[in-house]
Amino acid sequence: MPAHLAAGQGRRQDALALIEEAAGIAAADDARGLLPQIEEARARF
Repeated sequence: MPAHLAAGQGRRQDALALIEEAAGIAAADDARGLLPQIEEARARF
């Protein structure tokens, strides 16, 4: 996941922005199965 790469490079704000973008895309595409994984990633940051 690109967010993990950004976080690994010390770019926390970029990582959070990517996670928010992923959540928005998943919600818009009705991909609710991905939302728990996205929430887990959000909790790590």
